[in-house]
Amino acid sequence: MIINKKNYFELKKKGFSAIKINNFLKDEILKSIKLKVKKLLKNKLKNDLNRINTIEDKVFIKNFGNVSQRFFEFKLANKFNEILKSQFKKNLDLDATMHNPSKNNLKFNKKLTKKDFSFYWRIVRVNKDDVGKPHNDEQFWKLLNKKELKFNYKIKNKLKIWIPLYGVTKQNSLRVLDKKYYNKDKLTVSRVNGIKKPNIDQTWFDRNKKNFTQCTDGKHAILFDYKTIHYAPKNNSKDIRISCEATIIIR
Repeated sequence: MIINKKNYFELKKKGFSAIKINNFLKDEILKSIKLKVKKLLKNKLKNDLNRINTIEDKVFIKNFGNVSQRFFEFKLANKFNEILKSQFKKNLDLDATMHNPSKNNLKFNKKLTKKDFSFYWRIVRVNKDDVGKPHNDEQFWKLLNKKELKFNYKIKNKLKIWIPLYGVTKQNSLRVLDKKYYNKDKLTVSRVNGIKKPNIDQTWFDRNKKNFTQCTDGKHAILFDYKTIHYAPKNNSKDIRISCEATIIIR
Protein backbone atom coordinates (compact mmCIF):
# COMPACT_ATOMS: atom_id res chain seq x y z
CA MET A 1 0.00 0.00 0.00
CA ILE A 2 1.32 3.44 -0.94
CA ILE A 3 0.11 6.76 0.50
CA ASN A 4 2.18 9.61 -0.90
CA LYS A 5 2.22 13.43 -1.09
CA LYS A 6 0.18 13.39 -4.29
CA ASN A 7 -2.57 11.45 -2.47
CA TYR A 8 -2.49 13.84 0.47
CA PHE A 9 -2.62 16.92 -1.79
CA GLU A 10 -5.62 15.45 -3.63
CA LEU A 11 -7.24 14.58 -0.29
CA LYS A 12 -6.90 18.17 0.88
CA LYS A 13 -8.22 19.53 -2.41
CA LYS A 14 -11.12 17.18 -3.14
CA GLY A 15 -11.71 15.38 0.15
CA PHE A 16 -10.64 11.96 -1.20
CA SER A 17 -7.93 10.14 -3.13
CA ALA A 18 -7.53 6.69 -4.70
CA ILE A 19 -4.48 4.85 -3.36
CA LYS A 20 -2.59 1.79 -4.51
CA ILE A 21 -2.97 -1.39 -2.50
CA ASN A 22 -1.25 -4.62 -3.43
CA ASN A 23 -3.13 -7.86 -4.01
CA PHE A 24 -1.09 -9.71 -1.40
CA LEU A 25 -2.46 -7.52 1.38
CA LYS A 26 -6.01 -7.73 0.00
CA ASP A 27 -5.77 -11.52 -0.26
CA GLU A 28 -4.59 -11.79 3.34
CA ILE A 29 -7.47 -9.66 4.56
CA LEU A 30 -10.04 -11.57 2.48
CA LYS A 31 -8.69 -14.90 3.73
CA SER A 32 -9.50 -13.85 7.30
CA ILE A 33 -13.09 -13.03 6.31
CA LYS A 34 -13.48 -16.33 4.45
CA LEU A 35 -12.48 -18.29 7.55
CA LYS A 36 -15.16 -16.55 9.62
CA VAL A 37 -17.89 -17.06 7.01
CA LYS A 38 -16.81 -20.65 6.41
CA LYS A 39 -17.35 -21.38 10.10
CA LEU A 40 -20.86 -19.94 9.94
CA LEU A 41 -21.68 -21.97 6.83
CA LYS A 42 -20.23 -25.09 8.46
CA ASN A 43 -17.59 -25.56 5.75
CA LYS A 44 -20.14 -25.28 2.92
CA LEU A 45 -18.46 -22.19 1.46
CA LYS A 46 -16.37 -24.24 -1.00
CA ASN A 47 -14.45 -21.11 -2.09
CA ASP A 48 -17.68 -19.60 -3.45
CA LEU A 49 -18.26 -16.41 -1.47
CA ASN A 50 -21.63 -15.93 -3.16
CA ARG A 51 -22.98 -18.76 -0.99
CA ILE A 52 -23.28 -16.04 1.64
CA ASN A 53 -26.47 -15.06 -0.21
CA THR A 54 -28.00 -18.36 0.92
CA ILE A 55 -27.77 -17.41 4.61
CA GLU A 56 -31.15 -16.48 6.09
CA ASP A 57 -31.54 -12.79 6.91
CA LYS A 58 -32.00 -13.39 10.62
CA VAL A 59 -28.88 -15.58 10.77
CA PHE A 60 -26.85 -13.07 8.78
CA ILE A 61 -27.91 -10.20 11.03
CA LYS A 62 -27.37 -12.24 14.20
CA ASN A 63 -23.78 -13.02 13.21
CA PHE A 64 -22.72 -9.93 11.28
CA GLY A 65 -25.27 -7.23 12.10
CA ASN A 66 -23.18 -5.40 14.70
CA VAL A 67 -19.89 -3.88 13.57
CA SER A 68 -18.05 -5.32 16.56
CA GLN A 69 -18.74 -8.81 15.18
CA ARG A 70 -16.73 -7.94 12.08
CA PHE A 71 -13.49 -6.72 13.65
CA PHE A 72 -10.32 -8.35 12.37
CA GLU A 73 -8.16 -10.34 14.76
CA PHE A 74 -5.38 -8.41 16.49
CA LYS A 75 -2.48 -9.92 14.52
CA LEU A 76 -3.85 -8.84 11.14
CA ALA A 77 -5.16 -5.48 12.38
CA ASN A 78 -1.85 -4.66 14.05
CA LYS A 79 0.02 -5.54 10.85
CA PHE A 80 -2.23 -3.21 8.86
CA ASN A 81 -1.82 -0.46 11.47
CA GLU A 82 1.97 -0.72 11.23
CA ILE A 83 1.74 -0.35 7.44
CA LEU A 84 -0.42 2.76 7.84
CA LYS A 85 1.91 4.27 10.43
CA SER A 86 4.93 3.62 8.21
CA GLN A 87 3.36 5.17 5.11
CA PHE A 88 2.18 8.30 6.88
CA LYS A 89 5.47 8.82 8.71
CA LYS A 90 7.80 7.97 5.84
CA ASN A 91 5.97 9.82 3.05
CA LEU A 92 4.05 12.57 4.86
CA ASP A 93 5.87 12.98 8.18
CA LEU A 94 2.58 12.45 10.03
CA ASP A 95 1.95 10.39 13.16
CA ALA A 96 -1.01 8.14 12.31
CA THR A 97 -2.76 5.20 13.93
CA MET A 98 -6.07 3.36 14.03
CA HIS A 99 -7.97 3.62 17.31
CA ASN A 100 -9.09 0.86 19.67
CA PRO A 101 -12.64 -0.53 20.12
CA SER A 102 -15.25 1.58 21.89
CA LYS A 103 -16.76 0.54 25.20
CA ASN A 104 -19.90 -0.49 23.34
CA ASN A 105 -17.84 -2.67 20.95
CA LEU A 106 -16.23 -4.43 23.90
CA LYS A 107 -19.57 -4.90 25.60
CA PHE A 108 -21.25 -6.42 22.55
CA ASN A 109 -18.37 -8.66 21.48
CA LYS A 110 -16.75 -10.24 24.53
CA LYS A 111 -13.95 -11.66 22.36
CA LEU A 112 -12.57 -8.18 21.70
CA THR A 113 -9.96 -6.63 23.98
CA LYS A 114 -8.85 -3.07 24.61
CA LYS A 115 -5.69 -3.63 22.57
CA ASP A 116 -7.61 -4.57 19.40
CA PHE A 117 -8.04 -2.05 16.59
CA SER A 118 -11.22 -0.70 15.02
CA PHE A 119 -10.54 -2.31 11.65
CA TYR A 120 -13.53 -4.17 10.27
CA TRP A 121 -15.14 -5.64 7.19
CA ARG A 122 -18.51 -5.29 5.53
CA ILE A 123 -20.54 -7.63 3.31
CA VAL A 124 -23.27 -6.28 1.04
CA ARG A 125 -25.39 -9.10 -0.31
CA VAL A 126 -27.03 -9.12 -3.74
CA ASN A 127 -30.36 -7.26 -3.87
CA LYS A 128 -30.45 -6.79 -0.08
CA ASP A 129 -30.79 -3.64 1.98
CA ASP A 130 -27.33 -3.97 3.52
CA VAL A 131 -26.38 -0.33 2.95
CA GLY A 132 -26.94 2.85 4.93
CA LYS A 133 -27.85 6.41 4.00
CA PRO A 134 -25.38 8.93 2.56
CA HIS A 135 -23.42 10.56 5.39
CA ASN A 136 -20.04 11.71 6.52
CA ASP A 137 -18.22 10.01 9.37
CA GLU A 138 -18.01 13.22 11.39
CA GLN A 139 -21.76 12.82 11.98
CA PHE A 140 -21.19 9.48 13.73
CA TRP A 141 -18.23 10.87 15.67
CA LYS A 142 -20.30 13.77 17.03
CA LEU A 143 -23.07 11.41 18.13
CA LEU A 144 -20.61 9.12 19.91
CA ASN A 145 -20.67 9.38 23.69
CA LYS A 146 -17.36 10.94 24.74
CA LYS A 147 -16.91 8.17 27.30
CA GLU A 148 -16.94 5.51 24.57
CA LEU A 149 -13.38 6.20 23.43
CA LYS A 150 -10.42 7.43 25.45
CA PHE A 151 -7.31 8.94 23.92
CA ASN A 152 -4.04 9.75 25.64
CA TYR A 153 -3.02 12.03 22.76
CA LYS A 154 -4.39 15.06 20.94
CA ILE A 155 -6.31 14.36 17.72
CA LYS A 156 -5.21 16.67 14.90
CA ASN A 157 -7.30 15.11 12.14
CA LYS A 158 -9.40 12.06 11.27
CA LEU A 159 -9.42 10.19 7.96
CA LYS A 160 -11.10 7.06 6.67
CA ILE A 161 -9.74 4.32 4.46
CA TRP A 162 -12.06 2.04 2.46
CA ILE A 163 -10.63 -1.04 0.76
CA PRO A 164 -12.52 -3.06 -1.90
CA LEU A 165 -11.93 -6.79 -1.49
CA TYR A 166 -14.41 -8.75 -3.60
CA GLY A 167 -17.20 -8.10 -6.09
CA VAL A 168 -16.48 -4.36 -6.37
CA THR A 169 -16.93 -2.76 -9.79
CA LYS A 170 -17.08 0.86 -10.91
CA GLN A 171 -20.87 0.52 -11.04
CA ASN A 172 -21.36 -0.64 -7.45
CA SER A 173 -18.38 0.90 -5.65
CA LEU A 174 -18.29 3.56 -2.96
CA ARG A 175 -19.41 7.02 -4.09
CA VAL A 176 -17.76 10.14 -2.65
CA LEU A 177 -18.65 13.81 -3.04
CA ASP A 178 -16.02 16.41 -3.93
CA LYS A 179 -15.67 18.85 -1.03
CA LYS A 180 -16.57 21.80 -3.29
CA TYR A 181 -20.19 20.57 -3.10
CA TYR A 182 -20.12 20.10 0.67
CA ASN A 183 -22.93 21.74 2.64
CA LYS A 184 -22.97 20.95 6.37
CA ASP A 185 -26.47 22.41 6.73
CA LYS A 186 -27.84 19.51 4.68
CA LEU A 187 -26.54 16.95 7.19
CA THR A 188 -29.16 16.24 9.81
CA VAL A 189 -29.96 13.92 12.71
CA SER A 190 -33.04 11.72 13.03
CA ARG A 191 -34.25 9.25 15.65
CA VAL A 192 -34.65 5.57 14.82
CA ASN A 193 -36.25 3.57 17.64
CA GLY A 194 -35.27 6.35 20.02
CA ILE A 195 -31.62 6.35 18.93
CA LYS A 196 -30.04 9.35 17.19
CA LYS A 197 -28.78 8.52 13.70
CA PRO A 198 -27.09 10.60 10.96
CA ASN A 199 -29.41 11.71 8.19
CA ILE A 200 -29.27 13.90 5.11
CA ASP A 201 -31.60 16.28 3.29
CA GLN A 202 -33.04 13.94 0.65
CA THR A 203 -33.91 16.70 -1.84
CA TRP A 204 -30.38 18.09 -1.67
CA PHE A 205 -28.90 14.60 -2.07
CA ASP A 206 -31.08 13.79 -5.08
CA ARG A 207 -30.01 17.06 -6.69
CA ASN A 208 -26.31 16.34 -6.06
CA LYS A 209 -26.30 12.63 -6.79
CA LYS A 210 -24.79 13.27 -10.22
CA ASN A 211 -21.83 14.98 -8.56
CA PHE A 212 -20.72 11.91 -6.61
CA THR A 213 -17.63 10.15 -7.96
CA GLN A 214 -17.53 6.40 -8.62
CA CYS A 215 -13.98 6.39 -7.42
CA THR A 216 -12.70 2.85 -7.86
CA ASP A 217 -13.02 -0.17 -10.09
CA GLY A 218 -12.03 -2.45 -7.24
CA LYS A 219 -8.28 -2.06 -7.77
CA HIS A 220 -7.67 0.96 -5.55
CA ALA A 221 -8.51 1.79 -1.96
CA ILE A 222 -10.06 5.15 -1.13
CA LEU A 223 -8.64 7.54 1.46
CA PHE A 224 -11.07 10.27 2.43
CA ASP A 225 -11.66 13.02 4.94
CA TYR A 226 -14.07 12.57 7.84
CA LYS A 227 -16.23 15.37 6.44
CA THR A 228 -16.45 13.83 2.97
CA ILE A 229 -20.03 12.78 2.21
CA HIS A 230 -20.21 9.28 0.80
CA TYR A 231 -22.47 6.28 0.29
CA ALA A 232 -22.44 2.80 -1.18
CA PRO A 233 -25.27 1.86 -3.55
CA LYS A 234 -27.47 -1.18 -3.21
CA ASN A 235 -25.70 -4.18 -4.70
CA ASN A 236 -27.53 -5.15 -7.86
CA SER A 237 -24.63 -7.07 -9.39
CA LYS A 238 -24.28 -10.85 -9.61
CA ASP A 239 -21.68 -11.05 -6.81
CA ILE A 240 -21.71 -10.08 -3.17
CA ARG A 241 -19.62 -7.02 -2.34
CA ILE A 242 -16.97 -7.19 0.37
CA SER A 243 -14.89 -4.29 1.65
CA CYS A 244 -13.10 -3.27 4.83
CA GLU A 245 -12.50 0.07 6.47
CA ALA A 246 -10.90 1.90 9.34
CA THR A 247 -10.61 5.34 10.86
CA ILE A 248 -7.10 6.81 10.76
CA ILE A 249 -6.24 9.21 13.55
CA ILE A 250 -3.58 11.84 12.87
CA ARG A 251 -1.94 12.68 16.19
